Amino acid sequence: MSDVQAQIESLKAAFIEELGQLSDVSVDDIKLPEAEAQLKQVGEAKVTYTGKKSRLAELKKAIGKAAPEERAATGQLIQQLEN
Repeated sequence: MSDVQAQIESLKAAFIEELGQLSDVSVDDIKLPEAEAQLKQVGEAKVTYTGKKSRLAELKKAIGKAAPEERAATGQLIQQLEN
C-alpha cells in the first residue's frame, strides 16, 4: 500500500469515528440552542473533511503525483471516500 493510500485509509477511519459520534445525536426533547450547536458541529465536520483545505483535497492533488500504475486505485479510493 502506498503512502497516499495509507493516508486515505487514515482519513476514512477518522471520518467514520467522528461521524459515529455525530450520529448518536437525538433530536427528541432538544432545545433550539442545542440543535444549533449540533448543526454547527456537523457543518464544521463537513468543512474539515471536504473543504478546500481539507486532507481530502490534499489527497486529490496527490493522485497526479502517484505512480502511473497506482493512480487508478488511488483515485477510486478517494472517490469511495467522497461518496
